[in-house]
Amino acid sequence: MVRYRIRPKLTRAPDKITATVGIDVGILNCAHDTEGTMIGVLDLTEERDRLKREQRTLSGKKHGSPN
Repeated sequence: MVRYRIRPKLTRAPDKITATVGIDVGILNCAHDTEGTMIGVLDLTEERDRLKREQRTLSGKKHGSPN
């Protein structure tokens, strides 16, 4: 099992909000914001293949054994 923990740096909230940005999460593209910036779909094929490979190697091992 692999776990990731991300601890964001906490910052103080601004006293007055001057502008807002809306984010739309879609199917064809990962996200759009109100300013027109587009974030494309992430290519995670290498990470998925690596995870499959690691899971196959771990599946044959017994907990606590030296193999």
